[in-house]
Amino acid sequence: MEAGDRVEIIYMAENGALTKRMIKVLSQTDTHIKALCYAKRSQRTFKKASILGCYKRYVQ
Repeated sequence: MEAGDRVEIIYMAENGALTKRMIKVLSQTDTHIKALCYAKRSQRTFKKASILGCYKRYVQ
């Protein structure tokens, strides 16, 4: 993933809840991704270890 990519992720929260999120990647480190989360309409930080699956969304 690179900055600017729109990605759909399956994410497991610390309480074990699973969510599907559409995000726009802003930046990343070895352990975290900072992104704009469209579901929450705000900037969020996601732990890479908690992302169970992802795929890039192509926008026309």
